[in-house]
Amino acid sequence: HEGELPAAKAGFAKHLQAIGGEEAWAAKTGMVSAGSMEVPAAGLKGTMKMSAMVPAKVLVEIELPGMGKTASGFDGTTGWTSDPMRGPSIMDAEQVAQLKRDGNFRRDLELARDPGTAETLGLFEFEGAHCWQVRTPWANGTDAMNYYEKDTGLLKGMSMKAATPMGELPVTIVTGDYKDFDGVKVATRTVTKVMGQQQVMVIEKVEWNDAEDDDLDLP
Repeated sequence: HEGELPAAKAGFAKHLQAIGGEEAWAAKTGMVSAGSMEVPAAGLKGTMKMSAMVPAKVLVEIELPGMGKTASGFDGTTGWTSDPMRGPSIMDAEQVAQLKRDGNFRRDLELARDPGTAETLGLFEFEGAHCWQVRTPWANGTDAMNYYEKDTGLLKGMSMKAATPMGELPVTIVTGDYKDFDGVKVATRTVTKVMGQQQVMVIEKVEWNDAEDDDLDLP
């Protein structure tokens, strides 16, 4: 029966509680995280740094050996990207929406406060874990599926269609290795699977309320 499914709002609240709670997350207004980015199939491993400020400023910098540095950012008005092959360019609306979502470190807090049209669809086996499958409104107007571990409430991952240089593609993201950084827990390992390829991001350090406005301006 539908009545037996936990409401999406309850699932979001349980996850938020498991990673530190509303009060702790509401106090975080800026975030700088750094670590490694690896594409195992290509034998590539480099560094990743993300700076973000509420409500929506974000800068992601990735450096891979032999490929140089790629950066993408949103300064509150304009989204841009720059890489060694193509140089700098302005992002389209869908890419901006995706970048803002990636940089929104308080998304769990926002979903718990206002789940919008999210709904729990049922129990689902995701990456070897019993998870509640929750259909969640997504940045580009489509829906994503979020998977919350039945026992812990922690987000195990998500699947959605994402904007890529090759058009919209199905993407699966697996999150794990939650670690405590100054009173809140962050998933330090994220595996992104797209078109049979995997990208592994590992966060090694997180600093809060440390991003500077100037760092996130349009270059």
